[in-house]
Amino acid sequence: MKSLACMLVLTLASTAFAQGAKPIEAMSRIYKHKDGTRTETRKDGDKNEIHESTFRNNILICKRIFYCDTKGRTRQGVIYDGRMHPMGTILYGYDRTTDQLVEEQQYNKGGKLVRRLFYPGALKDPKYANRYVAFTFDPNDPKSQPVQDTTQPAVPTRPVESDQDEFEPGIRIGPGGASSLKPAAPAPATPATPAPAAPGTQPRKRFLKSSKS
Repeated sequence: MKSLACMLVLTLASTAFAQGAKPIEAMSRIYKHKDGTRTETRKDGDKNEIHESTFRNNILICKRIFYCDTKGRTRQGVIYDGRMHPMGTILYGYDRTTDQLVEEQQYNKGGKLVRRLFYPGALKDPKYANRYVAFTFDPNDPKSQPVQDTTQPAVPTRPVESDQDEFEPGIRIGPGGASSLKPAAPAPATPATPAPAAPGTQPRKRFLKSSKS
């Protein structure tokens, strides 16, 4: 299905020009996925943030916010379900020498590590050289050994940049993952502000020794 991928340059200049300030530009795109969902993405020119909202039948099923550094590299992602309940966070690690993205770490909403995904070439073992490899962790037993995840193809969790066969939020939201995303409930009279994805404590960073934290 052909993407709408039409970039809308929104210039918020009515007051900026009046005050002699530089106008702020925002870039928006809309992608239609083959599973019937669509993702609307937006990035304000003065912020290193990418906001994504994914809908099914015009009902919000997932919200994702990605935070970038001054180089434009994705450093962290926060994922919410359709009811704006925080589901977890994702941290991104880069190689110190090549500056290439080598690892993603996923934490549940309690701030506990649940998954590490390595990019092709990040691991020294030759059998992993040309593919993504994911390992899962038991958040209730930090001392347990990680287990390679072979139940599904290991794919990175990145901001949407094209149409997809199926939208995958990254953090598995309920049994069946993306297919279990629930639509947003009717908004209450005074909606509550969603809590941080990892309240209270910061997740421990366990990136490769050769990569930045």
